[in-house]
Amino acid sequence: MYLSQIVYFLFFLCVFSFPWILTPYNLKKFISFSLKHFMVLIFINLLLFLLIMYQNEPHPYLLADNRHYTFYLWKRILGKQESYFRFGLIPAYCLSAWSFISLLERKDTLLKCLIALCTMLSIVPQKLIEFRYFIPAFVIWRLNLITNSSVCLTIEFIFNILINLLTVYIFLYVTFKWSDTNEVQRFIW
Repeated sequence: MYLSQIVYFLFFLCVFSFPWILTPYNLKKFISFSLKHFMVLIFINLLLFLLIMYQNEPHPYLLADNRHYTFYLWKRILGKQESYFRFGLIPAYCLSAWSFISLLERKDTLLKCLIALCTMLSIVPQKLIEFRYFIPAFVIWRLNLITNSSVCLTIEFIFNILINLLTVYIFLYVTFKWSDTNEVQRFIW
């Protein structure tokens, strides 16, 4: 069981759903919630801090293959013991966690709990940080959002197109070779 996957999923959620999370309306609701439930927020921050501090053991495959984006994410940000940036992301994780539930407006409590439970059941057993483990949970969550903002939908669409174009470009044109083989290596998700 690798509880840090929750933190990594929240990071993934924050990046890929920023048009919905960073709306003025959502941020205002989060600040209001934070002020009302300050002690709950402190407790969640403490839990996230402990997760980042003590459940930070990388999977051997993560460190063995430098063709994946997660290798560099771990090497440069999440795995650096001397880096305080990973702790600086805790407010974004809290906002993402709160948004994960609150953006499921008009859904009953049972469905919200089931989505959260199924998300944890699908990601926590995985010790390897891989975006593909987060996609089913993200898609189910995203399909349950009420998408009545054409601005957010447009931003989300453009962002996803740009991510895909960048990924294809990097795959096709950014290559390298390992010292023990002559085969061309390519970056992949």
